[in-house]
Amino acid sequence: MGEIDLSGKTVALFGLDNQDSYDDTFVDAIGAKVIGKFDGKFVGLALDEDNQEEFSDKRINLWIAQIKDQIL
Repeated sequence: MGEIDLSGKTVALFGLDNQDSYDDTFVDAIGAKVIGKFDGKFVGLALDEDNQEEFSDKRINLWIAQIKDQIL
């Protein structure tokens, strides 16, 4: 991944993890050092399928609604 040139590319970050068991490293597995936030919020989508699976569909749909104009 470190050798891939993403210049000029549109990217979206998402990750699955367990925020209850790994609260200090939640979604570190995304593998990137995210330095930008928008209005103080994380710029991707983080889902906890172990503890909050019931919220995932709604969160995915809201995230898609937020970014769809930027990727179409």
